[in-house]
Amino acid sequence: ERLRERTGVEYRDMIFFDDARSGKYGNCDPVSRMGVLAVHCPDGLSVELWGHALEEYARLRGDESRDGHVGTVLSLEDRDARSDPFARPLQPQQESSKSEPSVTPEISAGQELDATVVQWKSDRKFGFVRAEGTSQNVFFHVRNCTASGYFDPRVGDRVRVGLVEDTPEANLAENNHPHPGRLRCAWIRPNARKEGPSSKHETRRMPCFSMNQPFAALLANGVKTIESRTYSLLSEYAGQTVVLHVGRRTFPDHGKYISILKETKGMTESEVAAAAALPFGMHRGHAVAVLRLGKTRFVPDSRVRSKPEIEGAVCANGLEMGSHLTEVKAAAWLKESILVKVQRGVFEVEIPSDVIPDDF
Repeated sequence: ERLRERTGVEYRDMIFFDDARSGKYGNCDPVSRMGVLAVHCPDGLSVELWGHALEEYARLRGDESRDGHVGTVLSLEDRDARSDPFARPLQPQQESSKSEPSVTPEISAGQELDATVVQWKSDRKFGFVRAEGTSQNVFFHVRNCTASGYFDPRVGDRVRVGLVEDTPEANLAENNHPHPGRLRCAWIRPNARKEGPSSKHETRRMPCFSMNQPFAALLANGVKTIESRTYSLLSEYAGQTVVLHVGRRTFPDHGKYISILKETKGMTESEVAAAAALPFGMHRGHAVAVLRLGKTRFVPDSRVRSKPEIEGAVCANGLEMGSHLTEVKAAAWLKESILVKVQRGVFEVEIPSDVIPDDF
């Protein structure tokens, strides 16, 4: 508001970029509600995302039906969001028919099912899930998300849904066109496994620490082989296996690690991008990997830390990294990400034994 007051630039003439979408520290959602085009860039602003934002802004301003309103949230994942929202994407090809039944024999209204998110249009706040063992996609809207904070689903997320038949009243509330008889989700909530004992799964109690992207993925992929801290966080865990939790935010490295890995390890930008990405099915806010730690060395001399082999192993500049360097002898992704309540420092978690890699 102060920016508009000081510059005289209207909200519809602004584009806002931020790495946090929603929740306690999220800015994109509240800014978009002011009428600004907000662009979600969790991994930093790229040339591709910048160009996409300008194209989408021009499209929204040129849409006479919107009367100049551009308030929405945009990300690279939404580049295909201009298609018909009720086109049943990702569904297998079927023979055309003039009268398709609105409810298939596989699933019906009134059921509660485990499902997977197969499409999510974050700028339009809707998506589709597919129930396990079926081929039918079912519509849901962000209003149907019942869990606190669950407003940014991702493709591949496992969810629990309750099914109803579509009604004109429900669509009117969501500003959509009615599709009477079509199945939709009355509610949807995350179905990810959580840490802790369960009657179905044996667990292992293990030490855990958290770090943000992209360094969490670089550790789990074995590219980052030294973890640096400003204090001796991991010194007492030499020879032990610890769990790696990935935080919800992106560390503001501004791409320095990319240059370091290109210079010290000869990696290409595409190789670095692959190593810094979370695999399909792994999510922020979850435990995602296990690490076998070595000894921690105290290296106060920044000249020593600035040696290329150390900078490449830490994926950071010698002047900026911490002076306590812990060797990571081995790393592996969990077979499934586990929702964990994060704490400061090193904390204990109970991880289902069946998701821990065999070598650990």
